[in-house]
This record gives sequence, structure tokens and C-alpha cells, in this order.
Amino acid sequence: GMNPKGNAYNPYLRFVASATCRDGKVIIPTAKRGPVLAIESGQQGKLTRDSLSWRSDRVTPDVASPVYYNDRIFLARENGALACLDADTGKKLVEKRYMADKHRSTPVAVDGMIVVTDRSGKVILVKADESLTELSTISLGEETLSSPAVADGKIFVRTFAALYAFGEK
Repeated sequence: GMNPKGNAYNPYLRFVASATCRDGKVIIPTAKRGPVLAIESGQQGKLTRDSLSWRSDRVTPDVASPVYYNDRIFLARENGALACLDADTGKKLVEKRYMADKHRSTPVAVDGMIVVTDRSGKVILVKADESLTELSTISLGEETLSSPAVADGKIFVRTFAALYAFGEK
């Protein structure tokens, strides 16, 4: 029922972003300005509209997967914006545009921050709450489509030419 035949049917619609799970809830992004859906895990049988915990319209990230962190859902949207939803209700709390360039990478959450990259190689750290306050930005000057990774107290970003590590030496 996410792409029903009729007036709004899109024969080229494809689902790229992965669902994410936490606290017994499954967050399901759709595609191309579609909704983000939430269901309680453990349901059986055919899922219908009545199966939904909530539906948030026109906020899907399209390619990047949602991040579920501290009772918030963070969505890196294709238009360069970052949206924050309440995980219990799906209500959009804020949406801010940080990037002029499209991005495809999935953000990561670490130590109260969301780390997101855009296609041009801009790395942005924002506060992981409904303020989405920008904490730091750096431009690598190289294209990247990869998602940041976190390990051993460092943030790793891979571009087409190099691998960068940010953190203590």
C-alpha cells in the first residue's frame, strides 16, 4: 500500500533507505518525498494502515537510512536538510538545511551529536536534539558518498581519494 495504483502511482518508485529498529519500534522510510512510517515490532500477518503507530508525511530521506537516538528520529533528507522527529508520535520537531549539495550518506549518532556528510565532502556535527544546533563543520574538499563511521573514539570519513580520521591521536 505504499505505492498504490491510481492517480499518484509511480512505476519508477524504488525503496533505497533501510528501516531502523529500537525500543520495540520499526521506523520505515519510503521514497521520493513519501512518508516515514512506524510500527511496533512483533506484529504478525498482513500489515495495514491500522498497523501503524504513526505516519509522518513528506519527510522521507529517500536514500539515507533514519537514525534513532535519544527518543528522536533523525533524517538526512536528499535536499540537504536534516529533520528531527519525536520517536513516539512521528511529529516533526524541526528541519534545518545545512547543505546546498545533495547527500546520500546515512548520518551517525555519537556522544550527543549527529555526524552527517554531503556529496561535496562537507562534514557537519549537530547537536542530537530538537535544536539541531550546528557544533562544527569542516570541508574535506573532496567528493564523498560514504556514511561516516565511528570506532575507538574517532570519526572516520571516506572520500573517493582518502580516508580521514577525526579525534584524539
